[in-house]
Amino acid sequence: MENERAAEEAGTVDVRARAHMLAGENCALSLLNAFVDDPRVGPGVEPAVGLGLGGGFGGSGALCGAVNAAGLLLGAAVGARGAVTCGNESKVGQRAVNEAVSRLRRDFCMRYGSCDCTPILKGKPKLSPRKPWCAELVAWTAAWLDRELGPGAAGTTGTAGADAAAE
Repeated sequence: MENERAAEEAGTVDVRARAHMLAGENCALSLLNAFVDDPRVGPGVEPAVGLGLGGGFGGSGALCGAVNAAGLLLGAAVGARGAVTCGNESKVGQRAVNEAVSRLRRDFCMRYGSCDCTPILKGKPKLSPRKPWCAELVAWTAAWLDRELGPGAAGTTGTAGADAAAE
């Protein structure tokens, strides 16, 4: 078990997100926990904010919790870069996040046929919250978000932060 934990911590964000999902967390928590210590989203990301997002926004089957959580993380990333402040400057950060979320929704829906849990899971057996198909889409979302955020450790920004920082 300790070796599995070390492998999870050392893995890429998609590996970490999948591991959290397969350990029984909901899709939003899995994504948030995969990025919890990532400097690109800033300090203090609290995964508990994802508790109500799993199962398609509170178990309703609506917008996938991984997509919801990615929106939270994109907002945190833009805020961590100082692009969101009071007044008119906040509109620049808001626009950057909205554009990134729109790209995610487009890419996710193209890949899975929908952004909502009910159509994605239609016809799949309800085994448990550890559904392998959910783990796959959470891992895909983590990899997408990782690319979007860019190599923050190198001092550069991904698309979401670049637009906000430039204006």
